Amino acid sequence: MMIRFLCPALLALLLLTSCRPVEPVRVEPTPTPTPTPVVVQPTPTPIPHRAPADHHWPGLFLSEDETRPRDVAIELDGLVVTPQEYTSGLERYMDAHSEDGSEEAYRRDLRDDLLLLGYLRDSGLMEDKAFETRARQSLRSVLADLVLAEANKDSLVVTDGEIRARYQADIDKYRQPRRVKIRLILVSTATEGQAVMDRLDAGESFASIAAEVSQHPSRENGGDIEPFSEGTYSPALEDLAFSLGVGDTGTVTTNRGVFIVQKLSDMSATVTPLEDVRDDIARTLREEKWEAGRRALLDRLEREEPTP
Repeated sequence: MMIRFLCPALLALLLLTSCRPVEPVRVEPTPTPTPTPVVVQPTPTPIPHRAPADHHWPGLFLSEDETRPRDVAIELDGLVVTPQEYTSGLERYMDAHSEDGSEEAYRRDLRDDLLLLGYLRDSGLMEDKAFETRARQSLRSVLADLVLAEANKDSLVVTDGEIRARYQADIDKYRQPRRVKIRLILVSTATEGQAVMDRLDAGESFASIAAEVSQHPSRENGGDIEPFSEGTYSPALEDLAFSLGVGDTGTVTTNRGVFIVQKLSDMSATVTPLEDVRDDIARTLREEKWEAGRRALLDRLEREEPTP
């Protein structure tokens, strides 16, 4: 019976104890650690290795085995010159080197070009943007000229009649007036001039006297001066020089002093023959036609260009 009474009492005691206010326990918050910032390193963009065929700007020159033309005139380390390129280039080369050109030299130049283009292919220069910019600029100008030449190839032909007509129109350019060649001595007074003449009459050398007493720069050459035409020197000196016979000597007084003149030769007026200037005239006419054709083509293209 005692146990039956004790159990409710114990139960009541436990309930009373659990209802007492409990002192709160202060719990300090755990500081949140500051995360260490993660620095993301940029991944370097790899430079892709591209075969020469992937490059458009040098593709005109670099040929790989699988794209190589069947017909090859010159081959060097996978780079080729086709027979068509060879023949066309040889014609232009011989025109430009009419005096000293040879096919052997032309072939040597082509091989040099292929060596340099092989270096271009293998050196990594095609990955250099600055180099590519310069190359594209040069190629653009060359290609523009080739396009113009193709568009105007018929109008660039120069006929013999055009050459003769231009020669006649510019005939004065090819006239060589009468000229004389002399040697001279310049002294200050008439007395000095007479002394020079006396020495010449005695058989002394004109050149030695000029080197000794002449006040003219030609004394360094024994008094010789280059052939000249009228209008080059003073009228008084020219009148004497042109009136003397070859080998004769005379004197004339000018505002510079007294000239003792000996005539060495007399060259008649001439006209340069057409054949001597034919190539120059043809070249000039082609250049004029080129520029006229260029301007006409560009004007037409500008007119046809659609308005934006």
